Amino acid sequence: MYWYVKFFVFAAIMFFLPGCNDARYPIDPKPLVKVESRFLGKWIGKEKDEYYVVSQKDVYHYQISYTEKKNSDPTVFPAYMSMVDNVLFLNMMDYDESQDTIKGYAFLKVFNVNKTFDKVSAAVVADTNLKNQNSSAEVRAFITKNLKNSKFFGDVQVLRKVK
Repeated sequence: MYWYVKFFVFAAIMFFLPGCNDARYPIDPKPLVKVESRFLGKWIGKEKDEYYVVSQKDVYHYQISYTEKKNSDPTVFPAYMSMVDNVLFLNMMDYDESQDTIKGYAFLKVFNVNKTFDKVSAAVVADTNLKNQNSSAEVRAFITKNLKNSKFFGDVQVLRKVK
């Protein structure tokens, strides 16, 4: 169950980053990890004027809403989890609802989850070569190859659960 905790970290971290390097393909073409209810709820980052609400869309998908207090309209991202060499990654979809299309994917790697499941640390996959991968298999292989490369990831972010 520990790896489920990693899910939430990725979701929250994804929103903290100003610009992500979208991949054209997810790590897995379809989700394999079921939603873990302990990660549903409201989370805040270092900046108290922004927060994330994680809800369950279906058995495998999360709905992540990011809101800044100065802008009450949330940005919503569908997401699902993937495991890469026993490391949990969140596939965040840049979904265009008006055209019913996914414009790209960004990924978060979970680094740390506390024992009470109310604090997580994660980092976005920040390598610009993600967009050059031509399939989910290539994305997975590229991430696997770079799992221990600290320059492959952005800054580690910390989120705390408030509800």
